[in-house]
This record gives sequence, C-alpha cells and structure tokens, in this order.
Amino acid sequence: MRWMLFFLFVFLNTKILGLDLSKENLYQMLEKGGEDRLRAIWLSYETRQYVLFRIAANFLLESENEEEHLLVLRIFDLLGQDLEWVLPNWHILLDEFLTIKRSKEVLIPSLNLIKKWKERKLIYALIRLTKHPEYEIRRMSLEVLQELSSDQIVPVIIQYLKSPSNLTKIYGLEISYYYKDNRLIPFLRELIQHPNKSVRIYAIRALSEYENEHFYIFRNYPTETEEVQKVMIEIIGEKSLTQYQNYVLAGISDPNKSIRKASLIAAKNFPQPNFIQAVSNQLLIEQDDELIIEGILLLSRFGKDPQKVLIHLLSNQNPKIRLLSLQTIQELKLSDYLEDLLFFLEKEKESSVHLEIVYTLSSLVNERNYKILLESLNYYKEFLNHQEKYLIYSALQPYLSFGEEVQLKRLFQIF
Repeated sequence: MRWMLFFLFVFLNTKILGLDLSKENLYQMLEKGGEDRLRAIWLSYETRQYVLFRIAANFLLESENEEEHLLVLRIFDLLGQDLEWVLPNWHILLDEFLTIKRSKEVLIPSLNLIKKWKERKLIYALIRLTKHPEYEIRRMSLEVLQELSSDQIVPVIIQYLKSPSNLTKIYGLEISYYYKDNRLIPFLRELIQHPNKSVRIYAIRALSEYENEHFYIFRNYPTETEEVQKVMIEIIGEKSLTQYQNYVLAGISDPNKSIRKASLIAAKNFPQPNFIQAVSNQLLIEQDDELIIEGILLLSRFGKDPQKVLIHLLSNQNPKIRLLSLQTIQELKLSDYLEDLLFFLEKEKESSVHLEIVYTLSSLVNERNYKILLESLNYYKEFLNHQEKYLIYSALQPYLSFGEEVQLKRLFQIF
C-alpha cells in the first residue's frame, strides 16, 4: 500500500506540475537526493530510461537511505525477465549489498528476489546472512539455500561448526537442523559433548533429525543439566520415541517445573496406562496451577481419571481449575461421580463454578443413578437458586414417575 501511494503521488505530481522528464533533468534529480531522487528513480523505470536506472541501481551501495534501497529492489522485481538485459550486473550489486549490517526491512525483499530467480550466483551472500543477528533473516536465508540445493553449503556449515566462537557454532547448528547431510553427523556427535550448554542444545536438536543417531543423544540424559534434559524430553515427545519414554514418565514427577511441563506435553504421544497413572498421581500433589491445567487436559485426552483426581481438584483454590475439572467430568461422561459432586453444592461459593456443578450433575443423570440425585434434593435445595433448580428438574424429568415429578415440583416450587 505504501508503494502504491508513492507511485500515485509521483504520477499526479508529474501530471500536475508538468515535470520535465528529460534525461538531463532526471539525472539532476538523482544527484539532488531526498524526494527528488526517489521520484527520479521511479521515473527512470516508468519512462524506460534504463541508462538512468543503471545509475540509480548503484545507490544500493552508494547510499544509506533504505527508502532508496527498497525502491530499487521493487523495480528489480517489476522488471521481471527484463532485469537481465536492463542491468546485467544486478546479482553483483546484490551480492555486495547483502551484508549482516543491513536491516531485515531491506533484506526480506532481497531474499525474495533470490528465491524468485533461483540465482545460484548469490549462494555466498546467502551463507553470509546465516550469521545475521535477526533470526527471521537467518531462517529465510536457510530456506532459500535449501531451495537452491547447493553442495557448496556443506563445507561452509562445517567451517561454522569448527569455529572457536560459540555463537558461530550455534549459527552452524541452526543451519544443520534444516539442512541434513550425513557428512555433518561426526561434527554434531562431537558438539553434543561441548562444554557450553547452549551449543549442546542446538547440537542435540540438529542430530535428532537423523533417525539412527538417537542413541548418541540420549545416552547422556542422566548426567545432563535440567535445561538440556528438558530439550531431550521435548524431542522424545515430538518424535514419539517409545524406546525413551521412561524419561518422560519419570519427568512427570521431576522436582523441576520445566521438566514436569515438558513431560506432560510429551506424554500426549504416549497414552498408555502407566502414563495415565503417573499424571493422576502427580495431580494429587501438584502445586503449580499451569501444570495442573496441563494435567487435566491430559486426562481428558486419555479419556480416564483413575483416582478421581478431578473430584480432588474441586477443592483447589483456583476457580479456573475447578471449572476445567467439572467440564472434563462432563466431557468424559463420568456418571459414577454424581454422588461425589453433590458434596460441593454446599461447599462451593463461586457462583459460576456452582452453576457449572449443577450443569455437570444434570449432564450425568441417567436411568441408573437419577434416584441418588432425587433423594438428595430435600437437603441440597437450599443451596440452589431458581435457575439451578430448573436445570436439575429438566435433567430429572425424563426419568421421573408421575408421583416423583409432582413431589419434585412442590419441593422446587415449580408451577
């Protein structure tokens, strides 16, 4: 939109002011700089005075004005196939232009151009940008390199991995994660033993992309730091590595919150009885609300609540946890919990949670258990408001005899 407005501005001003479009005048405007230069760059393209545009293209290197850079790059794109004959050295200019000091605002359109034209001559410019401080630029450079599938990249990655700089090693490991090549494996194996924790984490991530290398990653699990163990557990879950699921199982009750959280997330991929029991056991003692919620969602996914943990959590201080527990009881259709829920009609003081208890009771009523609820209402009626009484009546009504219905209407004063 910004460019469209700029082009419209130039067009209207040219028409209204009767701007001199001669080569001499546009050249003088290029020399002036500022808005005049921007107009002249665009008009050199619009009027097909490509000799002037060849001069303008050099502002990629001669100017520090990003508006000028963006306009030149935009014209590169608009020229399409004509770019090669209008500016045969365009890739040389771009190669020198693409450095890590450039901002992502000018680098993104540059990278899109390379991707569009699949220009292999800019391989080394792309490799330079894999060291850019902005992650988005490093990632985009890697994606373009992958599309170009150049074998020239492997020696460069190895050079990064062997660098004395840990930051350069990490950049090399980032590339290794996205660019798989068996020649990198020996270097990745070595770096998972590196004294720097961050280097090890990136190396583990990269090596995990090779199916036959998991032994080298997880053999160090017992002696690793908590941060690295967390990453290992994430990988086990992401890749459903059943041979290492015991680390996830143990992690569910780990003293470290980050490991417990990673283990609960990873456990989604291992819905087995031992995992269900482990999650249930941990929820009975878990103090962290975030992890309690994660555990409840797991029980919902597993479809079981082996120790009536959801009833236990109705005594939790956090009303969000109580609500989620009730909603999960409804979702799992745990009709045997109806009698346990009645106790909380008297205990619950939060109105929204109290109403959810009534919704839950109503959703669990069936022909087998409706008398339990019916017979308890003489005591619990005083803890129900009019809306809640009507909900319970509506849930019970299909199972009631004529006499029971009349009795309940009188009890609830429903006429």
